[in-house]
Amino acid sequence: MKTQQEFEKWAILPASIEAAQATLGANMIEGAEAEPQDEMDEYTFSEAGGVAIIPVHGVIGHKVGAVAKMLGAVDALDVMAAIELAADDDEVDTIILDIDSPGGTVAGVPELAETVEAVQASGTKKIYAYTDSQMASAAYWLAAGANGIFAAPSADVGSIGVYLPVMDTSAALKEQGVSVEIFKSGKYKAAGFPGVALDEEVRKHLQLEVMDTYNEFAGFVRKFRPELSYDSLQGQTFTGRRAAEIGMIDGEAKSLDSLLQKLGKA
Repeated sequence: MKTQQEFEKWAILPASIEAAQATLGANMIEGAEAEPQDEMDEYTFSEAGGVAIIPVHGVIGHKVGAVAKMLGAVDALDVMAAIELAADDDEVDTIILDIDSPGGTVAGVPELAETVEAVQASGTKKIYAYTDSQMASAAYWLAAGANGIFAAPSADVGSIGVYLPVMDTSAALKEQGVSVEIFKSGKYKAAGFPGVALDEEVRKHLQLEVMDTYNEFAGFVRKFRPELSYDSLQGQTFTGRRAAEIGMIDGEAKSLDSLLQKLGKA
């Protein structure tokens, strides 16, 4: 049977998707359906004080279970909770999202991005995003509404795009003498069911769904960076240095400490 992850929209580097599916799929192991861990209600403070540093490390998922978290996944809901907690903390005047992620599932990310935007729009606190490694796809989406985005010169940034992988096993099953019949209501109800070939109408529907999500993603990015052309939003990544040159980020910082110095927080 097709797993939930295999039929999910992703905003992630293609080279990372198999590992991501395995990590998030750990939630589906029998006996591993433990309740998600308590929300990430802690963050670290810089020595200078007033700065909350929230880690966003690993594949981003939605309602991630305990096993997947142990394997390195991060829950969009946990990050959202940490941001909201920091935003309500009178001792915090600056929030930094310390990102090292190839992206993840689409689910939960638009809402997380809106949470970041809300902090920025409130004007009461500054929120920044930084990476010295990866800030790709969903990870860039969530950062797009921050007051500023910074990266190390050698970091990977971008990968603006969405895809929905569907494995069509109908031909392989047919070679084995196996056929699958589906009795359904609605012409799209069984779209992508294992062993059933995708007809052209279903393909068009799925492509439209992907493009709707891409347009939401790209539109959100260009809301804050209207100078970015759609040519730079076609799934490619850029080094931090190149991303700064084209306006995808606001500047370079070799390390998190360097960023704190740049912000006058060291």
